[in-house]
Amino acid sequence: MDPIVMTALIMIVLYIAVGQFYFRIKLGIKPRGFVLSGRNKLFEFIDYAMVFLAFGLLIGLNVYDQEFNMFHALPLYILFMIWEMIKGFEQRREDKQAKTYYHEWLAVAFIFLFILIVVIDKVTANSLSP
Repeated sequence: MDPIVMTALIMIVLYIAVGQFYFRIKLGIKPRGFVLSGRNKLFEFIDYAMVFLAFGLLIGLNVYDQEFNMFHALPLYILFMIWEMIKGFEQRREDKQAKTYYHEWLAVAFIFLFILIVVIDKVTANSLSP
């Protein structure tokens, strides 16, 4: 199995362990849903714009890149990281006491870690090839 895929699976298990078990059960912090009524219109616009950008990037990467790999999808990962950061700041600004932004910032940390692993894998693969 590819080391990147194995690392991603381990990270998903860790994310679920921390996000669902520690935050939700131990600390009692429940995540918010994607669509909420009464949200700031600017943040709703940013959410929908990010969804369209993500679909556009995904379609563009698959159509124009015949040798698609994890490194080529870095713009998509970065887009998701920025999106989660914005959602975390919105949640922190709206209701600081509920601490629902912990879930978003945990996602940012794991996405950043995954980006770092993909870049390190690409750099080491290039340095090892003759």
